[in-house]
Amino acid sequence: MSTISETDVLIVGAGPAGLIAAWWMAKCGIRLRVIDKDPNELLHGRADGMRPRTVEILDSMGSRMMETITQESFPMLSSHNWMRDEDDNIQRVERLDMYEDHRKVLATPFHSQALSQGRIERIIQDAILDLTNGSVVVERGVAALGLEYDQSLEQDHSAYPIAVTIHKQKQNQNQTEKVKAKYLIGCDGARSWLRRELGYKTEGSNTNTIWVALDVYPITDYPDVRKPSSIQTPKGTMLMIPREKGLLRIYVPMGIEGQDAERDTVTLEQASAYVKPLFKPYKFDFERCNWWSAYSLGQRHSERNRHDGNRMFLAGDSVHNNSPLIGLGLNVSVHDAWNLGWKIAMAFSCPAGVDRNAILSTYEAERLPIAKTLVHYDRNWTSLFNKALVEPAVFIQRYIEFRNFSDGYRWNYPDSRLINRATSKQELASNLVVGESFTHARVSMHADGQTYWTCSRLRADGRFNIILLAGDWDDAQQKERVQTFCQKLEEEKDGTSLLYTRYPYPWKSSSSFYNYDKSNCDRGRPHSLINILTIHTGGDETPLLEFPTAVRGPYHYLYGWDYSRILVDMARPYDRYADGKAYEAWGVDRRKGAVVVLRPDMHIGWLGDLEDFDALEGYFETFLGAAWKE
Repeated sequence: MSTISETDVLIVGAGPAGLIAAWWMAKCGIRLRVIDKDPNELLHGRADGMRPRTVEILDSMGSRMMETITQESFPMLSSHNWMRDEDDNIQRVERLDMYEDHRKVLATPFHSQALSQGRIERIIQDAILDLTNGSVVVERGVAALGLEYDQSLEQDHSAYPIAVTIHKQKQNQNQTEKVKAKYLIGCDGARSWLRRELGYKTEGSNTNTIWVALDVYPITDYPDVRKPSSIQTPKGTMLMIPREKGLLRIYVPMGIEGQDAERDTVTLEQASAYVKPLFKPYKFDFERCNWWSAYSLGQRHSERNRHDGNRMFLAGDSVHNNSPLIGLGLNVSVHDAWNLGWKIAMAFSCPAGVDRNAILSTYEAERLPIAKTLVHYDRNWTSLFNKALVEPAVFIQRYIEFRNFSDGYRWNYPDSRLINRATSKQELASNLVVGESFTHARVSMHADGQTYWTCSRLRADGRFNIILLAGDWDDAQQKERVQTFCQKLEEEKDGTSLLYTRYPYPWKSSSSFYNYDKSNCDRGRPHSLINILTIHTGGDETPLLEFPTAVRGPYHYLYGWDYSRILVDMARPYDRYADGKAYEAWGVDRRKGAVVVLRPDMHIGWLGDLEDFDALEGYFETFLGAAWKE
């Protein structure tokens, strides 16, 4: 039996990348379907680590996701290295404080956490169900078989140029369906169906070293069993990652290159017998193994992740493959979909005049280099694990070398319509780099002194954020500069921002998100694609109503003024992280300030002075065009 249906976005693959992309579509009220050829959801195994920037992304998605993750995950706060002595006994030789190390490099409230991939996927699925009132579920046991693409329709935004034939195995009945779609996202893994259909080759190689990964409940007197640690073995370095609910993930090399058996011949009994003596003089055993896998290290990336028509895209493992040892596959996959999702939502929903191709083409320019860097990093990192003897200092040096990349920060995107360095003034904020994600700091609310990380004021809802670093509001000359800037934002007739009226919020989601997420700045459906958040360095004694309307925000007939729009960078004795040095951390002059534009994915798109209003408007006009109509 064959049927024909239509959807706006079809996502093939329900792993982390597919679900993050689906979340963006659900968030913006866009019709979507998610299919996955696996008949069952993932319960055990695969990826298990989230880096700080990934945790930040999940936190920004709301739906109480961070509460669940914090309660269930295992925080990775330190790492311990062990080596063998002349008697073949292991001894601890190095300790790395991972949390303090993160804080030294980049201020962030987030740290690396371990949680099974299956649980992460279910948390995201729950958020999608909440956003769609249960109407969007993953269609499991459904495989994509055929692809048709009508190039003549790709510039017609109302048309469905894509047709995918899918096969559903249900109750012993084979069913086929042709799904017509406006956009197609392939998140279908290393053996990607869509990548093959598009004819994209992969670049890289597989090693012939066999590794085994195990999830076990350890019975041991090994002192670091609940700390991330590594042990030198005769065949390389064994890595242990504590997990939720007492689990322990073990990665162990079974042989050196050129001396390996085929991975399919490795058994759990062989792996167990090999692992247990490696903890000498400590005892190590397990009775229950939740999951295990033998694998060789694949290090590849696709030559492309986007079709020229900007209607079909690849994300996640369909673009890049790396070893589990660096714990970045899930993270980079999440970031791929995070980058792509809001761009498709904007291209789909915004009116004529928006340069959709300019927006969508940035996905490949921004994310494909990250895939290549991932493979390069993986080769550098795993080469150490495959060696029989490596000094801990070498591991630490390699870790430091790639630390910013592995944590998900300092990913610098190239120039485009969305990243405008040409009219930016980087010298105004030495540590807020155009093209990189925003560096967060602890500040306080002007109205009541409550302290917040800036990330809690910046929710993922598809909006751009203008961060007005207003400088010293108590300085008369600086106050005049801020007032002049705000006058250019305001219309005389109603005092609302000109940028607000120019680009109305384009999505009309039925989501309940805005009903219960109290951290949302607008406390209701946003009225504009552009939000303004002000952070100044003056005192907190100025009454709120003395600030310009442009920064205070519009008056809401039910809720009154929004007191969360104006923040202050000043020391608070009751919060050691709110030290009044956010401007210093950003490299911004405390008196003069600056203006920063954040994209919906929190990457910095533009940076300028308070007098650079024409350049600020020009940034948006290059891809959003002239004023929209409601």
